[in-house]
Amino acid sequence: MTTHSPSKATRRAGPGSWLALASLCLALTSLALNGWFAPGPKTVPAEDPLGGGTPASGPSKEETTALLESLGPQVFLARQPLLFGTAWRRWMAAGAGPEGGVASGPQEIPGRLHAPQGFQARIQEGGIRLQWLPHPDNPVEGRQYQLSRWTGTGSAELLAEISGLEYLDRVECEGLTYHYRLRASYPPRMVGGVAVLRESPWSAAQVVMPRRAQWQATGLQDVDQVLLSLSRPGRPTLGPFAVRPGQSLGETGWFLEALSIRDTRVKTETRIPRFDALGRRVIIDGRPADRVREVTADRLQANVRLTDPCGTSWSLELLLPEGTAKPESEP
Repeated sequence: MTTHSPSKATRRAGPGSWLALASLCLALTSLALNGWFAPGPKTVPAEDPLGGGTPASGPSKEETTALLESLGPQVFLARQPLLFGTAWRRWMAAGAGPEGGVASGPQEIPGRLHAPQGFQARIQEGGIRLQWLPHPDNPVEGRQYQLSRWTGTGSAELLAEISGLEYLDRVECEGLTYHYRLRASYPPRMVGGVAVLRESPWSAAQVVMPRRAQWQATGLQDVDQVLLSLSRPGRPTLGPFAVRPGQSLGETGWFLEALSIRDTRVKTETRIPRFDALGRRVIIDGRPADRVREVTADRLQANVRLTDPCGTSWSLELLLPEGTAKPESEP
C-alpha cells in the first residue's frame, strides 16, 4: 500500500500551537516592559511628601483600569497584571502624570494638609483681633500662616505672614464688613526632583466694624477754618487739625469736603443731689435720687462732611466748645 503525505496546502497548525505562540509573545513583552520601567537610582520616599507620615502608595486598581480603558486599542492590557501592572506602578511612582508626561515645576497636592481650626474675628479696642488653632494632623516644623483681607467687592490682599496663632488688624476704616481668609503654608519640598507646594485649604471669617471713632470740633480759626480732633477707642487721639474745605487732615487719610458754621440752641441738664431732713441721701429704687434742672444755651455748631481713608463719606454735626465766638467775616 502506498502512503501519501499531506500536501503544503493541507498542512495547518492546530489551535494549541497558536495559543502557545501568543503566550510566549505576552511573556516576552512583559519582561521587556518591566525592564523598560525599572526604577533608576532614585527611590520613592517611604513617607508622605507632605510630612504626614503615611507610606506612599500607587494608584488603585479602579484608577488604573479607568486610565487604561481610555487608551483605546490597548484596553486589554488592563486585564494583564503580569504584563502591565508592575510597570504601571513603577511609572507612577517615578512621577509620571496621567497624561504620559513627567511632572515638572511646582505641583500642589490638594487634600494632604488641613485648614486651620477655630478661625474667628472679633472687635476689640484698637482694631480687630484674629485668632485660630492649628490642625492637629498638620506637621509643625516650618509651619507659617498666610492671612489675607478684603472689603466689599475688592480683591484680597496679603495682610501678614506669621508663625503665631493671633493677629491684631488695626483697621483705619469703620462701618465696613471685613473679610479674612487664612491658610497654613510650609517651605516647598523636593519629591522625585519636583518642588511640591505645601499649602492648606483656606479658612474664612468676617466681622462688621461699627463706627466708633469720634470727631470733635475744638475751636474756630476763621469762619471757614475749624479745629478737628479724632478720638478712637484704645488708640491715641489725633489732632487737632486746622483745616478748610478741600484739605486733608494731617497724615490720617481723612479729607474735609464741606464745612458750615451756624447758631443752635442746646438743652443741657443739671443734676443736684437730693437729701432728706436728716441730711441723708435720698434713695429711690435702690439708686441715689437727684433733682434735674434743664437749661437752654446758645452754641455754635459745625456741620462737616468728611471722607475716610476708604472713601466713605461721613456727615457730622459737631458742637463747638461753650463760649466759642463766631469770627467776624472780613468785609
